[in-house]
Amino acid sequence: GLGIPAEPLFRSTIKSIATGTAPGDLSGDEALLVGYVHELLRDHKVKDTTYKALVDRFGEQDTLHLAVLVGHYMLVAQVLATVDVELGEGMVAEIPE
Repeated sequence: GLGIPAEPLFRSTIKSIATGTAPGDLSGDEALLVGYVHELLRDHKVKDTTYKALVDRFGEQDTLHLAVLVGHYMLVAQVLATVDVELGEGMVAEIPE
């Protein structure tokens, strides 16, 4: 199953994503998924070759589920930004504004 990464690895992954890069040691499915999401967020669409690679690996339904999941997180992020939700006391932003 999927486990939570060890703390140092987790922190470095968050830092990579916050700066707009992917962790350098990704391969296989991780590289495919991160590349797809990065392309989707950056370009608001994905290339046919990227889509085909995901469908070939995960199937059309799971590829669609991934797009919906990313869209859901973007929706929540926009709503929170719109109503200017602040972090709770003692919380620190992992990703800079």
